[in-house]
Amino acid sequence: MQALILAIALLAVPADKSFFEKNPPLSTCDIVGVDREKTASIRRWLSVMPASTQLAIDFIEIHARRDDEAFTGARVGYCFKCEKSGRIEIHILLESLDPGTIWHEAQHAYDLWRNEIGKIRWTRAMGDGGKNRERRFPSRGVLTHYGSSAWLEDKADWVKKIYEYLSDRGNVFAKIRDRADPRYLKKLEILRSDGSICKEDFEKIKQLLESH
Repeated sequence: MQALILAIALLAVPADKSFFEKNPPLSTCDIVGVDREKTASIRRWLSVMPASTQLAIDFIEIHARRDDEAFTGARVGYCFKCEKSGRIEIHILLESLDPGTIWHEAQHAYDLWRNEIGKIRWTRAMGDGGKNRERRFPSRGVLTHYGSSAWLEDKADWVKKIYEYLSDRGNVFAKIRDRADPRYLKKLEILRSDGSICKEDFEKIKQLLESH
């Protein structure tokens, strides 16, 4: 079944399609807690991500209230892999449901599916970029304050910010003041090499980083 879905993804699509309509949605995971319209939106948001990311997700639940003990403090979403079944789940608060949150948690799902094997490469590229959380961001290769808290959050926020830029939802890259820091391009290259983003999207962000 997955082979068939991947084959469909390779079909040519019209050039005039919008960013969210370039590729057919591949995710067939169960999505609960929202109506059919929002379910379709979630699948459409996921469709811009690599096939491997979409297919890494087994289940998504949208929570109308903080009825899950994992939603503590300011936490609005999380992803985990069930030890017994191996199923990868995403849980998000309805009030925080938007493309950025989906992209962030979907990247966590992909990294879980890969058993977080990219930790050494990413932390080496991160260096001391995440040690001082009092700085203004972007800084030292880290795009967001939240991303400075852990390597997985840094990576997930990188993916989130890339897709926000590509979908005209924000441009954090225009705020980078230390553009000469090699960690920005190094992290982008890691995302491309490990399949977190496609070559086309990599080239667009690379050109953006090198244009100033």
